Amino acid sequence: MTIENIYLENPIRINLIKQHLRVYSEDEDELIEMYANNALDYIEEWVNGNVRECKTTISVDTVRINQEIQLPRFRNVLSVKSNNTTIPDSDYMIYDNCIIFWKEYTNVVIEYMQTKINIKYLQQCINLIVGDWYENRENSTLEKQSVSTNVSTCVGRMLAMHAQAIK
Repeated sequence: MTIENIYLENPIRINLIKQHLRVYSEDEDELIEMYANNALDYIEEWVNGNVRECKTTISVDTVRINQEIQLPRFRNVLSVKSNNTTIPDSDYMIYDNCIIFWKEYTNVVIEYMQTKINIKYLQQCINLIVGDWYENRENSTLEKQSVSTNVSTCVGRMLAMHAQAIK
């Protein structure tokens, strides 16, 4: 089984981030954009949800009768196909973020939209995280996706109301 996410929007506002950082040249745009993309990943992990509109494709070689396939953060189905032919609605059911099939199929491709969380302070959270990483770029690595305690506390307070329960 393979899963592919395609983000249909980019909430990063590089000009606002640069304003926050007081960076006026374009010399470090690539670095700042990399930090901003990682900040989005950090935020999505923190809230256990998407802050970007996302289309997900799940591909499965073989689906058996009564097999359940998890659809993480499911909002609505776009298409369910086998060998590029649409599978009739009567041959599957979607419930509780799962799809269950009533027949066997091969080369199944499921396309669906994931739920998006609207975060009131998203841009400010991005600015704070990017600012922390930018300020401490010589001392930190993005692999850990760690932020300083002060920034973590502040961002945590802004995101706490949006955190989704882990299923």
